[in-house]
Amino acid sequence: MSDPKVRDLFPQTPFEIGGGLNRETGRELFTPLEMHEKFRDEVIKNRRRGTCIWALSGPVGIGRTWTLCWTARQAVEQNMGTDERWEAALVPGLGSGQIRDLYESVFQSTDYLREEAAENLDQGFDHISGQGREGILNHALTNQSSWSVFTGDRGRFPNIDGIDQKPKWTKRETQVQFLILWLKKLKEIGVDNLLILVDEFETTVTRLSSSKMTDFSDGLRRFYDVIEENKDDIPNVEIILSATTEAANKIDPSASSSQLQGWLTALQSRMTRGFRLGKISEDEAKKIAINCIDYRRTVDSEDEYYPYTVEAIETAYDGSDGLTRRLGEIINEMYFTAFDKTLIEEEDAQEAVEILGYDFKQIN
Repeated sequence: MSDPKVRDLFPQTPFEIGGGLNRETGRELFTPLEMHEKFRDEVIKNRRRGTCIWALSGPVGIGRTWTLCWTARQAVEQNMGTDERWEAALVPGLGSGQIRDLYESVFQSTDYLREEAAENLDQGFDHISGQGREGILNHALTNQSSWSVFTGDRGRFPNIDGIDQKPKWTKRETQVQFLILWLKKLKEIGVDNLLILVDEFETTVTRLSSSKMTDFSDGLRRFYDVIEENKDDIPNVEIILSATTEAANKIDPSASSSQLQGWLTALQSRMTRGFRLGKISEDEAKKIAINCIDYRRTVDSEDEYYPYTVEAIETAYDGSDGLTRRLGEIINEMYFTAFDKTLIEEEDAQEAVEILGYDFKQIN
């Protein structure tokens, strides 16, 4: 019997490139490295600081989105390895770049806790009539139309029995007040810590004008202050802004004080030192490759690199510039290059690097 072809060993390419910001992204393929463990430790350490805002930075293609998804799983499913309850709000981006987008995204991404909050209400008591804004929030726990206002999918609150006055959602004060009420609900169901993980913040930094960034910074600062005012009644909140290294230098006070933008002045004193993801080493690249290849392949083998040779993986790393995404692209391209072969070798890696237009560089 002839040896199986590469096409027979893999029903699809080994690497999954990209992925949306949700807890399922990279669940089986993400490979936690030492830097990810250190990032998790930093999250836990910052919990002791109380309310904080800080940046997660790194070069394009290093896997910031997957890192946030992994962190969310660590929080929601494992409580970060602590004896406290952690939850996570995953924010894919900030849309138009208004602070309102952040507030609405927190509601949207914590929707999974709504049923638990509703069940926590005393079923023998009217929690809506005459309860003002808290009554509106209580109504929204079981009513999608009301909840849709908080998530930005509806402009006005529907008619609610027992509620005479309905506030305008467009007012920032209204948005913050409802969000604090929601955080209080989370505290009541036992949530000790809430991570607000904002991805691709560099888009907001580069797209908005200075005046709009000043407004956003002021809104984030005010949100921080309101959280601090209510910290005894709500979970501890960490807001982590994921951005490219270049963008992080504009928002992280610890990066370089000379590079801070004027719009950041109001927010600067509220921000905590950020965390930077560095490029991967060759050993880390092999660890990532082993995990992905072992998970994807359909034929077991004692050779952990089968059907990729060790030299092929090393060559792929040499062309990756230490970036996880680029490493994955090269290994996937090697799969197509050697589709009808029985083994993926160094020459296939070299061809893949050339096809993708990458260079063999000395990785710092």
